[in-house]
Amino acid sequence: ASDAQVTGSSRCSGCGAANADRPNQFKLTGMYLLPFPDVIVSGNFRSQPGPALTRQISRALAFGANQTINLEPIGSTRIGTLTTVDFRVGKLFKFGNRSVEASVDFDNVTNANTAFNVRSLTTATAFTDPTTGTRATLQQFLSPSQIIGPRTVVFRGAFNF
Repeated sequence: ASDAQVTGSSRCSGCGAANADRPNQFKLTGMYLLPFPDVIVSGNFRSQPGPALTRQISRALAFGANQTINLEPIGSTRIGTLTTVDFRVGKLFKFGNRSVEASVDFDNVTNANTAFNVRSLTTATAFTDPTTGTRATLQQFLSPSQIIGPRTVVFRGAFNF
């Protein structure tokens, strides 16, 4: 591409300060003390667009280094929106001047498996298909490099003395 932009770094465009380009973010956090003594319910909702990135190639230079070349305008691709829901239920048990706190955290309740970082280089990986024995390639551009973890439940306890 004759109008390709050349960068002086081999880092991906989805990393660093360019990764902060998220024009709309929404977060809602709240806590409620139930009518039962010392039972707390809290929650967190987060929604934000994925980072902008640029399709790139990496080419070897004559003196041993690599040069990363942008193949499209910077930030022309954006990955999917990240949305998560978390909540916690906790209870405080008091024993004089001591207390025991127990809580249960429910993280990623909707079990979102959103990729929040992807590969920006256009290289392809070659492999042999185990079912057919034929040679195949797998495109790396937009393949996930980081995915939100699965739904988890965490039990916590604390003794204050």
